[in-house]
Amino acid sequence: MVDSMDSQGDIQKALLDEIRRTLFRGDDELFERWLSRPVPALEGKTPNQLLLDPMGIDQLEGYLCDMKYGNLS
Repeated sequence: MVDSMDSQGDIQKALLDEIRRTLFRGDDELFERWLSRPVPALEGKTPNQLLLDPMGIDQLEGYLCDMKYGNLS
């Protein structure tokens, strides 16, 4: 049986790695600052706040997709 906390952690890690690579091009300092600052497109929440629950992770994934494909509306 798969531990849901492990799979949740794996999803978080994969998402964070994707964001770090694609949006921040590996700039760890900028990435770490972004994680702790409110993002207007994320309803003013910080990415770290959204990582605490599955719905927040879905919201971050949608945000990443929008950023990748230039949907900034």
